[in-house]
Amino acid sequence: MSLTSRMVVAASITAALIFAKTRFDDGEHNFDFDSDNPGNRTTEWTWQGTVPPGQWARIRNLNGAIKVESATGDELRVVAIKRWSRGDPDYVRIVTNKGDSDGDVTICALWGRGGRCDEDGYRSRSKRTTFGKMFGGKNDVSVLFNVSVPRGVKLDATTVNGEITILDVGEAVKASTVNGAIKAMTARGPLNASTVNGSITARVDSLVGDEGVTLSTVNGSVTAELPDEINGVIDLSTVNGKFWTNYPVDAPTEKQQRRLHATLGHGGPELKLSTVNGSVTLKRMVSNHERTVVRHEEALVKHEEAVRKHEQAVVRVQKVVKP
Repeated sequence: MSLTSRMVVAASITAALIFAKTRFDDGEHNFDFDSDNPGNRTTEWTWQGTVPPGQWARIRNLNGAIKVESATGDELRVVAIKRWSRGDPDYVRIVTNKGDSDGDVTICALWGRGGRCDEDGYRSRSKRTTFGKMFGGKNDVSVLFNVSVPRGVKLDATTVNGEITILDVGEAVKASTVNGAIKAMTARGPLNASTVNGSITARVDSLVGDEGVTLSTVNGSVTAELPDEINGVIDLSTVNGKFWTNYPVDAPTEKQQRRLHATLGHGGPELKLSTVNGSVTLKRMVSNHERTVVRHEEALVKHEEAVRKHEQAVVRVQKVVKP
């Protein structure tokens, strides 16, 4: 057999072995290369249970967004929605881990076999096979978590590829992603949010205790709205951007254009907002009295505008009927 023939046979055997391992190895993806339905498909997983006040609800994801809102009842409700167009949804498992005695709950999306899901760590790996890498196969399963958190329960939400949205949560919040924006609105602090590629927008209605607010990104802007009267130490910083605040602090000097450090009131917890590429904005929350005054002024302006238009209409009528 010639050298060329031997090389062809060897290549054929190698391709066949790669295909067999890719298709039949139980620990790898089963790619659907000839799907008749390339559109997105979904399936849901739901968990509902009680978490004692003061304990943590932890959500761990690798590929997908996390959306959180306040629950209407006293139970934690988590809905995980798997989405895919090519790939195997069974390759992604949703795992629940309840703490031994403290009542914490950790819910994770785990890709493949193994992994870790507990209060001390999360490990999941999305691995493509050799055949998939060679011929473009892709397991594109993502998971969207919709979470309803009861009052009094703390939240810790983490993903890698996806945005995090948290609305009207009543206790401490931790939120972290790598590729995605973060939006968090909480009734009380502390709040700790970080991303690498994305902006952060936050509002905290009140701060309790010694823990404050820490918002950090690399590529994106940071905007926070905090109570009108606050005791704390603010630390605003950016490398390529500007910062602004309407709290009563001294204007930074020319040498301090990239950082502002100041004490509000009697001092207290640290309020740290930082980015590398982007702007930093710290807003003073408008009080109810100020909001009422603004609304009154807006109504007065509208009334004056209506009177002016009425007077103009009267003048036009007078010109028409004038003999």
